[in-house]
Amino acid sequence: MRSVVFDKSNTPAIANNWIRALVEDRAGRLWIGTLGGGLVCLEGGKFTRFGAAEGIPGEIVSTLYEDRAGRLWAGTGGEGLFLFQAGRFVRAPGSEALATSNVRSLVEDREGTLWVGTEGGLFRFVDGTARALASAMGLSSDAILSLATSDSGLWIGTQSGGLKHLAADIVTTYARKEGLPHERIWSLAFDRDGNLWIGTDGGGLARLSQGVIATFDTRNGLTNDFVW
Repeated sequence: MRSVVFDKSNTPAIANNWIRALVEDRAGRLWIGTLGGGLVCLEGGKFTRFGAAEGIPGEIVSTLYEDRAGRLWAGTGGEGLFLFQAGRFVRAPGSEALATSNVRSLVEDREGTLWVGTEGGLFRFVDGTARALASAMGLSSDAILSLATSDSGLWIGTQSGGLKHLAADIVTTYARKEGLPHERIWSLAFDRDGNLWIGTDGGGLARLSQGVIATFDTRNGLTNDFVW
């Protein structure tokens, strides 16, 4: 086995080495979102950069998501939300409220609703239009860094307010007093057993299982306590 590095020194399409988002679509293409080098696609062994000429402006692509219909969404830093259609990107229909937003996270729930986490709060698509979730108290002004869904509802990782759980317009908060090691949540992922893994900003990796939070950090073998 060997590791092969693709970076700006050997791959011209990669203009910045800070890779923030990766997704493989149904066609087998690997999409690569960077912080400073725009969006790159790897297809058939070839790297191609997608920029303003291909419909996606700006140099920051913070999040990528393919929904159940096979549509590819790209959230950008300060330019809003974009959708891949017929070989190029277009501003997502109904996303006018996100036109100048820094989109940080995307997820689709089991009902097919697309949730959008931004620097300015949480949005969802209702009747084809992105709307701020005003009913979720405490979410309107905090940056949403990560999202995940389960049968129990939507899980929301925030910039400074810890982990939130939204179900039937009721928000439950998990913070330090509930055992969360840090209240800035960079990443969320469910495993096959239904445990929620929580990547934090300096507090290591947390696991929420049956309502109990356990923490794994450098004392347990991690090389760093910042988990992207």
